[in-house]
Amino acid sequence: MPGYQAPPGGPTIAAQTAVFAPIVDALADLDSPELPAEELAVVWTAFHGAVTLEINHHLVWLDDPAAMYELAVRRAFAGAGLPTPAPNLRSRFDQWAATTHP
Repeated sequence: MPGYQAPPGGPTIAAQTAVFAPIVDALADLDSPELPAEELAVVWTAFHGAVTLEINHHLVWLDDPAAMYELAVRRAFAGAGLPTPAPNLRSRFDQWAATTHP
């Protein structure tokens, strides 16, 4: 939407800040001189795209959106040349969701 700006501090900003906070924290942990900003941007794009699709109800056809998130994380990490995420990645997502949105 050309020219659109969300109102400062409005509900759109608050919702996005809450949803993306864990992703931003995880990416901050990855920041290193060996990892170019462009590679971090690729990882961010994968996460942001997946979350945006879900919150706009474009993934209702998926039986298990969490499986898609795990796949997005694994492929984004691999594409950026990052170490393979731990095998318990899915359980960590599930634990975060349970504590954040009981």
